[in-house]
Amino acid sequence: MRRLLWRIVWLMSAWLGGAVANAQDMAAARAAWTGGDFLAAAEIAAGLGTSDGYALAAESLATHGYFRGAEEELEELYREAVRHGEEAVRLNPESVYANIQFAHAMGRLAETSGVLEALSNGYAQRVRDSLEAAAELDPESPLAHSGIAMWHAGALDEAGLIARTLFGASRSRALEHIDLALDYDTGSKLVLHDAAVALILLSERRYGDRARELLLTARDLPQRDARDGFIQLSIVDILAQLDD
Repeated sequence: MRRLLWRIVWLMSAWLGGAVANAQDMAAARAAWTGGDFLAAAEIAAGLGTSDGYALAAESLATHGYFRGAEEELEELYREAVRHGEEAVRLNPESVYANIQFAHAMGRLAETSGVLEALSNGYAQRVRDSLEAAAELDPESPLAHSGIAMWHAGALDEAGLIARTLFGASRSRALEHIDLALDYDTGSKLVLHDAAVALILLSERRYGDRARELLLTARDLPQRDARDGFIQLSIVDILAQLDD
């Protein structure tokens, strides 16, 4: 009996120790993310072997590639991000975060591949399906809705009639999800920036004034992490273009 008791105590201690280590590693990954060391964040987070860890790794690599990556490394960087995103969803299909980050990574990969490859390899469909899954899991997720809006607006901007015919890309759906994202937004530079970009992609002539208002609001929000700093630069650049 005493041996059994000690065995139970040892197993519980090992489990608790592992949980604490995982929490510490995730905290370290998020600290690296906040400070802008996206590659370190990805390495630490992926090493956790959890859905949230792989999702953070996917987000980190996709973000590093978009804001800092050299052109010749982007495709492989995004493919690795996609692999992490796929694993995050496999481990927890019900995770809103995992679905959004898989879509984020896949979307970045599609950008490097060109329209024809993205269409023929099903990248566009997979991005939309993952974002819609996230919105179904959490109907109040502003990132899911802004992602869907960007998908519709970007598809129409890149492929026009093909996007409408093959994938159901729609201006009205984009506008619907822009409104939903803004309804549920809690003050995110990213959400406001992406909603504004979606409006510009749909029609700068029609929606430029609304996009400018969103960007001005986003510009004045505090920067919470390194990514917000990059987004701030994008906001200032887009505002300058709108004012030309």
